[in-house]
Amino acid sequence: MKKIIYIFFLFVVFFGNTVSAQQKNDDSIPNLISKIDSIAFNNAIGMYEVITQGKVFYISKDYKYVFIGNIIDVINKKNITIERIKEIRKIQWSDLPLSDAIAIKRGDGSHKVSIFTDPDCPFCRKLHEELYKLDNVTIYVFLYPLVQLHPEAKKKSIAIWCSDDRENSLKVVMDGKKINNRKDCTNPIDRNITFGKAHNIDGTPAIIFQSGEVIQGYISADQIYKKIAEGV
Repeated sequence: MKKIIYIFFLFVVFFGNTVSAQQKNDDSIPNLISKIDSIAFNNAIGMYEVITQGKVFYISKDYKYVFIGNIIDVINKKNITIERIKEIRKIQWSDLPLSDAIAIKRGDGSHKVSIFTDPDCPFCRKLHEELYKLDNVTIYVFLYPLVQLHPEAKKKSIAIWCSDDRENSLKVVMDGKKINNRKDCTNPIDRNITFGKAHNIDGTPAIIFQSGEVIQGYISADQIYKKIAEGV
């Protein structure tokens, strides 16, 4: 175990795949250890599997090599790494703070999906065009500004939340237009950011289905329907 932790420390310091440059300067070994979610030997592939912050990498049995990337089961035609990441990134529907989201009801609203979105994210805007093609779905939209990429996104998120008509304001902003709301109010934006980071949402858009599966990135309305039909 100590060898694996030491290798993990070197891995972070020299390659920086799991933490930012600032963290690399600040983190000590105890802090890095706290970032490891699990270490287990995987008999099927003959390597140690290390899970940290929603990511997976592997260490050889003799501790000499670190493997970064996808491991494919060619017999069963299965991407072992991707399947594992999907599993560890699941978010239980009951854990979502739905009161911190904008609820958009389409048709009878019987199906449910959640979206973490950034108002300045181009692919989020593309996804929102697809959302309005959905029927019989309640869409919970969590405003999730990625301030490192989009410095104005947090202001826009607060303006949307504090407006008199959140759903309409969201649509206006996602259409690339400005809203005139200058009001400030108690808002959940910081809570959304904290929740997203704690659940490894590191990009937008992120779509969460009732099964708990998280899909990061743009998908079409037809693909969303397909996932719902599959019970995903």
